[in-house]
Amino acid sequence: MTNRTNNSIAVVVVLLILVFSGCKPSVPSDFLQPDEMEDVLFDYHLADAMAAQTDNYGYYQVLYRESALRKHGVTSAEFDSSMVYYMRHTERLHDIYESLADRLHDEAIALGASESDINKFSGASDNGDTTNLWNGNKAIVLMPIAPYSVYSYSIVADSSYRAGDSFVLSFRTNFIYQDGMRDGVAVLVAKYANDSVTSQFIRISSSSSYSMRINNDGNLKVKEVKGYFLLNSGSGIGSKSTTLKLMSVYDIHLVRLRAVKKSPSSVQQADKDSAERTRVRKDSLEQRPSGNSMPAGPMGKEPIRLEAKDRMLPPSHGNRMFRRIPADAKLEMTTPRKMENVQQMQR
Repeated sequence: MTNRTNNSIAVVVVLLILVFSGCKPSVPSDFLQPDEMEDVLFDYHLADAMAAQTDNYGYYQVLYRESALRKHGVTSAEFDSSMVYYMRHTERLHDIYESLADRLHDEAIALGASESDINKFSGASDNGDTTNLWNGNKAIVLMPIAPYSVYSYSIVADSSYRAGDSFVLSFRTNFIYQDGMRDGVAVLVAKYANDSVTSQFIRISSSSSYSMRINNDGNLKVKEVKGYFLLNSGSGIGSKSTTLKLMSVYDIHLVRLRAVKKSPSSVQQADKDSAERTRVRKDSLEQRPSGNSMPAGPMGKEPIRLEAKDRMLPPSHGNRMFRRIPADAKLEMTTPRKMENVQQMQR
C-alpha cells in the first residue's frame, strides 16, 4: 500500500513539473493576444506603405491606419494599450516582428516584387561572388528607451575574406509613432588589418528601404565589420515621452562584394583598345582642313580660302556655292533686278 501511494505521488509530481516547465505566462486578456497582434501590425504597416505612395502622407496614414484597425474590430485605445504592454515585454514583441518580417517579405513578392528587387545587392559584383554575412536578428525592434534604443553587431573576418572586399548593408524599416520626430540612425564600419577605419552613416526618418556601401579603394585586408542601429528620442515641441514610438528593421542583408581581379589578357586588350581610340582621334584631327578653308564644291573645284578683306555673297539662284567678291564692292540687293546686276558685275 505504501509503495503504491509513493508511486502515485511521484507520477503526479513529474506531471506537474512537465506541465509548468512547458508553460509560459499568458498575455492578459485585457490586451491583444500575440497572433491577433501580429495580424493587426501586419495590416498597420501595409497601411503606412500605402500612405507613402500618396501625395499627402500624413492625412492618408491616419485614414489607412484607422481602416486597418476597423478591419480587425480593434479600437485605437485597445491597440495603444496592447502596444504599451508588448513594449514592456520586448521578448514577445521581438517574436511577433520575427514573424512579421517573413510575412512582409512574402507580401512584397506577392505584389510583384522579385527577389532581386528586394535583395538587390545579392549579385552586385561582376562575377557574382557575393556572400550575405548577416548573422544577427532577422528583425529588430527599437524604442527610444535605454537599453532598447540601440542594436549593435560585429562580424570578425575569417580566412574567407580577401584584400579589396567591399560591403553593402541593406534593410527596410517601419515606424509606429504617435508624435515626435522619427530619428533613426544606421552605421556601418569596416576595420582593416592596419587598424585604419572606414565608416558610413545614414539617417532614417521614414518607412522605406535603405542601403549603404563601403568601398575598399585601398585594396586592404579586412579585420572586422561592425555597426549599429539606433533610435533617438526625437523629442520636439509637443512630443510626450509616454507616447508610442517604435522602429522596426527587417530584411537585413550585409553583403560582402568580392574584388574582381582583371586578367593580364583583359588588361592588354584594354590597352590596345585605348591606343586604337587615340590613333583614330589623331587621324581625324589631321584630316580636318586648316585655316579658314572651305570644303570643295560639288563640282570638285578647289576650296576657297577666305581673307579678312573678303566678303561672302549669298548664293544666287541655282548655285549653292558661296562666291567671293572684293571687299570694296557696293552691294544693293533691294530688288530682284538689282540682284541680277550684282551677279553680272561678279562675272
